[in-house]
Amino acid sequence: MDSYDEVITELCCFREASDQPYPAKVAVCWVIVNRSKDPENRWPKTLAEVVLEHAQFASFPTKTPPNPNEAANALRFPTRTDPMGWQAWQDCLNAFDTTQGEGATDPTGGCNSYWDSSITTPNWAVGKPVKKIGRLNFVKL
Repeated sequence: MDSYDEVITELCCFREASDQPYPAKVAVCWVIVNRSKDPENRWPKTLAEVVLEHAQFASFPTKTPPNPNEAANALRFPTRTDPMGWQAWQDCLNAFDTTQGEGATDPTGGCNSYWDSSITTPNWAVGKPVKKIGRLNFVKL
């Protein structure tokens, strides 16, 4: 059985990247792992605390009430009755597994943040080298 940290990370991946190619799902999981290992201690040390930290992931909104898009995404859970969603969930489980164990290779090169290409580049990312995977843009802050 998966730990709480694993399940929260996998659910975040599902909500944030279920419509993205598998490499983007892997990269989202790595962002969470990289934040938990940040040498500057800018984020919490457990994966669940990284995901649940205030205003960090749109799929876990902390505003009350959240904007409509965040609210809808925050209620998304994988179900077997949604074949595409269920496959995306399985991909997210596998994506998380690739971040674990000896020799796990981070395809983001240590990135700890990302944003969707459908929005304007956030101020915190301006001027940073970007690694684009699927529709997501990854940066190391």
